[in-house]
Amino acid sequence: MAMPPHEREARFRSVRLDATLTEAQRDAALRQYGLMNLIGQQNIFVFHISHRSREAKIKEGDFTWSLMPEEAQSQMQDWSLWQFKNAYQNIAAWQGIEYRDRYIRLREKCSVEIITFDRSRLVLVVRVSPLFQHAVQLGIFDLSFDASQRRFGVVDPLAIDYFTRWKLQPALEAIRTPPLALARPLFPDPAIARVTRSRRPRSYASVPAERFIWDADRLSGEATARSAVPVLQELSRMHPRLTDRQRAAIAQAMTSRLTVWWGPPGTGKSETAAAFIAGLVWEARCAGRGIRIGITGPTWVAIDNVTAKLPEIFAREGWCDDARIARLASRPPAGGGMDERLRTHLASGDSPAFLDVSSRLGDPSLITVVGGTADQIFRLGGAGLACCFDVLLIDEASQLDVAHAIVAFTKLADDASVVVIGDDLQMPPIHPIEAPDGAAHLVGSIYDFYTRYRETEQGAPRITPIMLDRSFRSNAEIVAFVRLAGYGDDLQSVHPTLRIGLRDDATGACPVDWPPHVPWDAHLDVIVSPDTPLIALIHPDLYSSQRNDAEADLVAGLVLTLLRRGLLNLEQGNSVAYDTIDFFRHGVGIVTPHRAQQAAVLDRLDASLPPSIDRDALYGAVDTVERFQGQEKAVMIASFGLGDVDQIAAEEAFLYSLNRFNVIASRAKAKLIIIMSRRLVDHLPRDRQALEESRLLKHYATGFLRQSRALTIPGFEQPCALKYR
Repeated sequence: MAMPPHEREARFRSVRLDATLTEAQRDAALRQYGLMNLIGQQNIFVFHISHRSREAKIKEGDFTWSLMPEEAQSQMQDWSLWQFKNAYQNIAAWQGIEYRDRYIRLREKCSVEIITFDRSRLVLVVRVSPLFQHAVQLGIFDLSFDASQRRFGVVDPLAIDYFTRWKLQPALEAIRTPPLALARPLFPDPAIARVTRSRRPRSYASVPAERFIWDADRLSGEATARSAVPVLQELSRMHPRLTDRQRAAIAQAMTSRLTVWWGPPGTGKSETAAAFIAGLVWEARCAGRGIRIGITGPTWVAIDNVTAKLPEIFAREGWCDDARIARLASRPPAGGGMDERLRTHLASGDSPAFLDVSSRLGDPSLITVVGGTADQIFRLGGAGLACCFDVLLIDEASQLDVAHAIVAFTKLADDASVVVIGDDLQMPPIHPIEAPDGAAHLVGSIYDFYTRYRETEQGAPRITPIMLDRSFRSNAEIVAFVRLAGYGDDLQSVHPTLRIGLRDDATGACPVDWPPHVPWDAHLDVIVSPDTPLIALIHPDLYSSQRNDAEADLVAGLVLTLLRRGLLNLEQGNSVAYDTIDFFRHGVGIVTPHRAQQAAVLDRLDASLPPSIDRDALYGAVDTVERFQGQEKAVMIASFGLGDVDQIAAEEAFLYSLNRFNVIASRAKAKLIIIMSRRLVDHLPRDRQALEESRLLKHYATGFLRQSRALTIPGFEQPCALKYR
């Protein structure tokens, strides 16, 4: 690691530890976090972290991190395990020296599992490796951290690609080269796929995954043995609020081997998916046969959004005796790490519950529904190919890359069907390198893989997605703007007049107990008015580079105003104000493009909000665009924090991404507030694609919001333009 620890910390890549809690303090902290079962375990350590580290890119459940005292790391960061054992013979005596130790990095053997990362109280709870624990006991690692003495510990990410080695490679080796891979290759240039012209690969037997990869266009027109008519009739009773388009999507999924749903933001994708699964289970029970259904996606949030709706449906319909729901996990998630409606359905690790589910999937006469990531699904039925699923549903497929989908495909049964649900106008999967020219859809998201399937081949049938066309999330003004991203006029709002509500009227005067470090002005009440669902505040800043303190002050003032005036709970019909937990969980979200601006906003809010406000909810509600995808809030505030033209030019493809701005706008239910500099609005990107995509952000600020007024806002030297609609 070339950068020193303090610079890695400043870039939010590492966490610095400035104190190790004593045994009594540790036990008290574990009790506070409900981790009483960890008290007395010698491999559990609790640390106090530097306040500069609280925005680090780390989350509970992570296990690809290493821990070392900074003093030891400066000497040993590049050591192999072999070097460490030779330098400390008591370690060698404890574990022995092996030849393979030469190729194992010491940092990997000092790995930790993140159990709790409390950004508000600055507390980190970890489970350390046996080697680290032994090194501490022998006095090799000194954990007497002290910021005043410049003695720190440091937690750094480990670059370990478990997926490629343990999931993708075995999956590809199991699929091999079936006949269609040679008859209908996907890559136009064999060199891209490393298939030389001089040596033709050997052909292997067909597998269930084969047609979903190399014959998907024809498969999408192939019918299943299921009938949609009786299922739709039954769903009219079970789910009477399904729209016509949702029913059409379910009908297509029931009768086609491969179906793609296009689900714009808030159109009830997960509700439709749950209804589809309920229809499959109802039909199987009526026919006296089993069905095995898999639910996967890029994140556990996406998977749980669908799976967690099923227990209530199964209980209501009386299916619990003969149908099994399972939610996979590598280990039992901590509180908040999963939808609690699925806690009793958990099948983690190699537990008896997991082994039972894996065995049950081998019996096609049973009804089994399993939710899990591609990594966890690959463990079912043993390594390699296994006939586990008759139907596989992929939610948020525009974020799931082709590689992970292929891993899940190894568990398809013969004659299985697949339903792919996504939105190519949302954020795509992140890849470390650019895709080959003309092949981005072949290695990008599985959604793009199908919607652009064989697009360069003349005469190949297209796979046309069916679009869900009713937004249950946002009001008419927000939906009207979101349509401009590329959804077209079909997308309409189910709740066109939806508005936020405020319990108290504006007084026009600064509250007597207003925090002195947050500027107050009457403009705060103007901006949060329920009468203007769409707001753009354009300021004259010229110099900010990824962090703008005046914007952070404004965001803090807006949030405090919403809290003090009593932002009403949309989910309860604006009858009561959001409580201290739901205010941030459901009421207000704040998105920033950079971690530096995120930290500035959190600093202001943490210092000014009353102690009663749930800090975990606060830290979850202030984040980057990528982390906000899939969420929704009554009020969304975006703070760009940029004014320097050189910095804007350097990041133009990132800042003006149409998909990125679409994600920001489409998270809002009833009010959207965008804060940005005039230079960001006026800048003309040099990159052609960035220039084309900048139309959405620019049109929001200069065309879609037709009314304008000037405002003088503390912190900005010149008047700002308030655009609204």
